[in-house]
Amino acid sequence: MKKFIIFLISFFLIVGCSNKGLPSVKKESSVTDAITFKTEFENANTLMNDDFSIDKDNVFKYLKNKNVEEVFTNTNVVFIGNATDLNSRVIVKILNSLAKNGDIKSIYYMDSLKNFAKYEINVNGQIKSQEESELYDKVLDFVKSSDVSTEKLSSPSIIFIKDGKVVNYYTILDDLDDNVIDTNIIRDQIISLLEKLDA
Repeated sequence: MKKFIIFLISFFLIVGCSNKGLPSVKKESSVTDAITFKTEFENANTLMNDDFSIDKDNVFKYLKNKNVEEVFTNTNVVFIGNATDLNSRVIVKILNSLAKNGDIKSIYYMDSLKNFAKYEINVNGQIKSQEESELYDKVLDFVKSSDVSTEKLSSPSIIFIKDGKVVNYYTILDDLDDNVIDTNIIRDQIISLLEKLDA
């Protein structure tokens, strides 16, 4: 009799569970470029003695070897900078606020620390430059193939691309006064260059 009662209880438990359904496992959302960008810049706060903050749904996407051709054959904005550069951090805030108030859906980000010249020290203690990254070379080739004259990329800077042609390469260093950024001058300059993309 005990076996029969245990069988009935087990049967009803199984039938009851199958009717209610088991809880479904939620898929974890994938990490987006925007979240990675936010994490990268906010993680530098301690080093920069800063309280930089940006939304997790910001407009920044990473420029990569696999998307560089597509980015430079359409209308886009590319920002070159890095999380540990004070001027880059200011530019990010300006670009993100302009994007929120305008029609900018995405800004491609190229990390200058990862993609500019790397250095190594040889056995004699001398610094020896290595080649720039493949991405650096591709971006520089696109910029050089336009009417913009530059021999190298600099950071921070912004590349404005319209219909597959680089129409402006804005080097922020040109508008710095004693290496201090004037946000109003930079903001006005960026707004002016963005308006040219819409024209």
